[in-house]
Amino acid sequence: MKIPPDILQSPLKRCKIVCTYCSSDRRWKHGSYERKGFHSKKPEIAGETRFVPRYLCRNPSCNRTYSVLPPDILPICRFFQPDIITLATLFGSNLSIYRISRFYPGWSRGIPYRFRDRLQKVNELLDRLLREMDHYEPVSCFADKLSVVLGRWDWIELRRIWSRFVYPVRFVPVPTHTI
Repeated sequence: MKIPPDILQSPLKRCKIVCTYCSSDRRWKHGSYERKGFHSKKPEIAGETRFVPRYLCRNPSCNRTYSVLPPDILPICRFFQPDIITLATLFGSNLSIYRISRFYPGWSRGIPYRFRDRLQKVNELLDRLLREMDHYEPVSCFADKLSVVLGRWDWIELRRIWSRFVYPVRFVPVPTHTI
């Protein structure tokens, strides 16, 4: 027997969860999956496992499953929001990859190299969003750019835009077939 998730949650924990495909708010709880293998300065977080809830859309024309990530986790990315800001600040202070990897014990030098490549794309995205906002004051620091952009978009919406910009191949539109 399927139980609607609204019955299981207290009123304080309810939030607006909609289908990522059709934006319907009718859903069934459809299990969860583990998300692990995060990169973080804190070793207890790096080894942490997070459970991500899955839902089944009850819209008859959609009927797909989707996940709802916790707010501090980006899709595909293994970094938490505070660690992204810290790493961007370290790269902004012109530290070498070697020094940055020493700042995070247990990391190989490959992790900061990959992050640096993603950071360049995210900076490009933030610059585009600032231009779209008609923001004329020069902003050079990553954290400042992020705070200005977060003045217009909330973190959840920015996270969606960010992931689709940095990882475009992962978000190819699903073709719909009509009979």
